Amino acid sequence: LTEAGALTALVASVSAASFPARGVAAKALLELARHKNNAATLGEELGAVEALVGLMQTGPDIQSRSHGAACLAVLTEIKHNREVLVGAGGLGALVEILKTSSQDSDQGKAHAASILMCMAAESEYLDAVVQSGAVPPLVGLVADGGTEARALAAGALRHLAAHTDNQVAIVQAGAVAPLLALLKHNPALTGTVHAAGTLRHLAAHTDNQVLLVRNGAVPSLVEVIRSGTMEERTEAAGALLHLAVNSLNKLAVAEAGAVPPLVDLLRTGSGDAKRQAAGAIRNLAVESTNQAIVAEAGAVAPLVALLQADCQEGKLQAAAALRNIAAEPSNQSGIARAGAMPPLVDLLRNGNPEGKLAAIGAMWNLLGNVENQQAAARADALEPVLDLLRHGSSSGRMQAAGVLRHIAMHAENQAALVQMGAIASLVDLLENGSEDAQAQAAGALRNLAALEENQGLVAEAGAAPLLVQLLISGSLEGKIHAAGALWNMALKTENQVLVAEAGAIPPLVELLRAENMDGKTKAAGTLGLLSLNVSNTKAIARAGAIPLLVALLEKGTPAARTKAAGALWNLAANGENKVKIVEEGGLGPLVQLLESGTPEAQTHAAGTLRNLVSHADNQVLVAQTGAIKLLVGLMRTGTPQGKTHAAGAIWHLSANADNKVAVANVGGLEALIELLKTGSGDLKTKAAGALCSLVANLDNKMTVSEVGGVKVLLEHLQTSSQETQNQVAGALRFYSKDMLEVHDALHFWRERMGRDTAPVARKVPILPPTVL
Repeated sequence: LTEAGALTALVASVSAASFPARGVAAKALLELARHKNNAATLGEELGAVEALVGLMQTGPDIQSRSHGAACLAVLTEIKHNREVLVGAGGLGALVEILKTSSQDSDQGKAHAASILMCMAAESEYLDAVVQSGAVPPLVGLVADGGTEARALAAGALRHLAAHTDNQVAIVQAGAVAPLLALLKHNPALTGTVHAAGTLRHLAAHTDNQVLLVRNGAVPSLVEVIRSGTMEERTEAAGALLHLAVNSLNKLAVAEAGAVPPLVDLLRTGSGDAKRQAAGAIRNLAVESTNQAIVAEAGAVAPLVALLQADCQEGKLQAAAALRNIAAEPSNQSGIARAGAMPPLVDLLRNGNPEGKLAAIGAMWNLLGNVENQQAAARADALEPVLDLLRHGSSSGRMQAAGVLRHIAMHAENQAALVQMGAIASLVDLLENGSEDAQAQAAGALRNLAALEENQGLVAEAGAAPLLVQLLISGSLEGKIHAAGALWNMALKTENQVLVAEAGAIPPLVELLRAENMDGKTKAAGTLGLLSLNVSNTKAIARAGAIPLLVALLEKGTPAARTKAAGALWNLAANGENKVKIVEEGGLGPLVQLLESGTPEAQTHAAGTLRNLVSHADNQVLVAQTGAIKLLVGLMRTGTPQGKTHAAGAIWHLSANADNKVAVANVGGLEALIELLKTGSGDLKTKAAGALCSLVANLDNKMTVSEVGGVKVLLEHLQTSSQETQNQVAGALRFYSKDMLEVHDALHFWRERMGRDTAPVARKVPILPPTVL
């Protein structure tokens, strides 16, 4: 027939408007078009496409027009014929077929939808298909067409929905309900996959995500993931991936039971299916409630396996999912035990930029666990982390610094990082990084400076001025880390002046005003160390620190109160500050801390009170607060340092006559004698000095004698340090006229010491200021 010229004759018949059997001619062309190269010949040489478009436009009945569409479905498999179809106005004719309501038109609609699906698959024709008005009738066909027509219409919509501009329009045309109906039941093999694929694309648009969930998309998609073909399951997982981007949907998707089938797909699916499932789990795990659910469903092991696959996209999704799951601290150990750290390090070393970001993010969250910090070092993470710190994107450098902040918390890693040049790189980031990156760099330097030998290195690298600048203008997190880094640097005596000269004192005082308690604590701790330097003490007071520290002492957390007391302790070594602290109401909260604080806090409070009561005006005021009883109690139960400062405070307080009586009334004499017997070093000296002052009172002198204190004093006249012996001798002087044994012992002691006269107890003992 072809050789006999049938093609030419049939095209002419189709073109002849007066020929009554145009549709039959088109049907004959359909059969011939499937033979060898006839489709190309018909389109390129004989003008069949234009003729068939004309038939669809002017054919005598729907059956004829349907035959024309059927033939065009074959011809448009060739690109040239598709171009001719568009130029001849064929898209509009196809849309008109879709709009017909005749019961005989279902086959024609299916052919028209098939052509539109083919055209919409190519980006160059996509806009033309939309502009032809195809979307509403395609949606209608999905809703009301026959089995094959519904599937083909869904396929056309699937291609159209891949373009962002069409996603809202398709939903507005009412596509959601018929697509979901097709998803639940469609005898055609391709119907479900096209419906799931269309929903996947529609869900990528933020305006559609909540609407799809409200219309019941999630349960239907979950059922497809449970029981569909692999392609259907893949498309459904992709749809859930997009839906779970919306924060309102994350819980709804999980509550619909999506997690177990997604994990199963992650474990048993094809490569693309695993990637879509991992992406869906990644988005679901952004919600903290879902993090434990995902882990308990067994997602970690298959995610770690995907992390080791060959596909970069799969690795990216797996690393990002693990990053989000690891945000829940209880999941961190399990992820590491599943072997995640080595492949994450490998992705960090060899992955593409997106993969490296996902890997460093996962490591950052995992390293909140101390065991994982060691695991990271064992996995040789330090080098690629430092490489990202030096050469990565802004986000990559920030996250690398965050990882280093965690790694540097472990002592074994600190020396290695310093040897690899981490300090200089972190200081560079502190100077040139983003605000978030600067905060993390400061945190890493803070932890590195916890090691004594690194404190000078951090200072030498020029960190102090940059940390001060961050303290002034950085984010709150940055200010807190900067204060912490300066704190650790100031542990080295030589750095205390350097940090102050860099301008740290005013912004540290300003941080005391912040609402954040961690920031207040860091500021108080740093100021406490800086105030060890005498030149800094006045500057800190001038900057207005004292009232803020007193307020923190009164209303802070236990840790904050402890650090505030430590700073006040050192500041109280200055005479002007002794008065200022009392004027600002510091005595009350100090005494309260002495009564109910932690052992460290009690020690700091006792040290502060000891320095305060070296000022005569404060001795009565402190006694009036009830502090004497508490100090005596601390001498019995405190830490060795706390006992020492309590005894020192009692020594100062006993310069006042009324206080001598008050100390005795609460058992202070017995407590001091016990310290003299059991203490050591400076503690013995303070106890002996206090007794030396107290026995100037006659009643106290008799009490000490009655409880065996004289014997204890005599024993220490021979065996203690020189300073202690001096104080013991001062106390024994009060007994020398009444007790021959004491008189002889003092005479022998004076001869041994080469002294001509007995020591004279000072009426007002002067103690050197004590500093933290």
